[in-house]
Amino acid sequence: MMRSLFILGLILSTFPFAACDDGGSKTPKGTPVVAGDFTWRLEEGPAGVALWTTPVARRIRSGDRAPADTRSGLRASAARGEKELVQLVVDPGAGDVTLAAPSDPALASAALLVGGFVDGALHTLTPQAWGTPVRAPSGGPLVLWIELAVAAAAPAGERTIDLEATLGGQGVTLDRKSVV
Repeated sequence: MMRSLFILGLILSTFPFAACDDGGSKTPKGTPVVAGDFTWRLEEGPAGVALWTTPVARRIRSGDRAPADTRSGLRASAARGEKELVQLVVDPGAGDVTLAAPSDPALASAALLVGGFVDGALHTLTPQAWGTPVRAPSGGPLVLWIELAVAAAAPAGERTIDLEATLGGQGVTLDRKSVV
């Protein structure tokens, strides 16, 4: 009986360590997400500020940080009259972040949404006026969703639309490639 209790205690005491294996990539400042076809760090990020993108289907956690792989620009595809969402994530420490509304005749409208965290996971989206500074929650990333509505008369083909941003007082131009 004592032997069984000892073995059970040993198993239960090692379980938390086995369940927390993150592959050794976790740091005190968060865990870099895995880069992929639709997830990458943006080359355009200013020194000391990590910007990255990932599909809106990925639920950002407060400990997620930019992947190591870099590429240029944001990507979106939508048909005429449809909407497309692009997720832009700014790692902590950027200070105030301001985005100017994109301007292009192929766009019918553009909306900016700011993500909020509940229990460590992205849970809410709040509309934000373009040109208004926002800041990451304490210790977490700033999650921005950009909703683009393609005009019904937009010409077909690939377009590059500049998205002007200010991060911690540093101006940045993000290219957003769109396919209509």
